[in-house]
Amino acid sequence: MPVTPNKLAKREQDVPHLLVQGLGNKAMALSLALSEKIIEFHLKNLLAKLQVNSRVEAALWAKAHSLISDSSADSADKP
Repeated sequence: MPVTPNKLAKREQDVPHLLVQGLGNKAMALSLALSEKIIEFHLKNLLAKLQVNSRVEAALWAKAHSLISDSSADSADKP
């Protein structure tokens, strides 16, 4: 059964926004005031729910399902 954005936990919805910005686990943890282990937990759950194998695929899924706006994706390209 396909996953919809509203089936994702709040943090699982936050992670793709940071993935698109190219942040690693440590930077995501700092941004969300969480530990790296918690970020790894949310990322693992996100990948499993979306049935994807990589951070890039998760970010692409989020963009395709309007979880990430074009302006969020564009900001990743700016220095």
